[in-house]
Amino acid sequence: MELTETIQQVTFQGEDLTCRIEQYVCGTCGLEVATKSQVGNMQKTITDAYRVKKGLMTGQKIKAKRTELNMTQKDLADVMSVGIASIERWEGGIIQTAGMDKLLRQSFWPREREVTVTGNRPFSMERVKLALVKRLTIYMIMTCLRTEISSYTALNPCGMPTWLVTENLAEA
Repeated sequence: MELTETIQQVTFQGEDLTCRIEQYVCGTCGLEVATKSQVGNMQKTITDAYRVKKGLMTGQKIKAKRTELNMTQKDLADVMSVGIASIERWEGGIIQTAGMDKLLRQSFWPREREVTVTGNRPFSMERVKLALVKRLTIYMIMTCLRTEISSYTALNPCGMPTWLVTENLAEA
């Protein structure tokens, strides 16, 4: 077995990535074997390559920027209103969501705070039309049943409004 550094193509989360992997390779049969620490490094290398491809900050960049600003993990967690464990995970190789990445950047570069955060989805006229159709459908159903709607309470798991009905006028 010889310690070898190879470049390998890896598919992670549906993305094809090229990663530099260090592992032991048998010179006779080509068997690839890695130690526990090498496997950990492989995972970190793969997640960092994925982050780069998706435009997210890598764990090294998060830690470097935090250190540059003389912030502890707790300081950054407080600024972001997240737990310190989240910062530890992101610096350690766990991939943050795009929303958390944006919040990280806003915490590091205050000018980016001026950007208006409007939610996770971009504006879509189709979504507006769908919301209007849902509301119109509910209104028509309630009108047909001659039911008085007292208040809007919540969304059910399908995203449709749940209504409290206090009085059914059809029975009157």
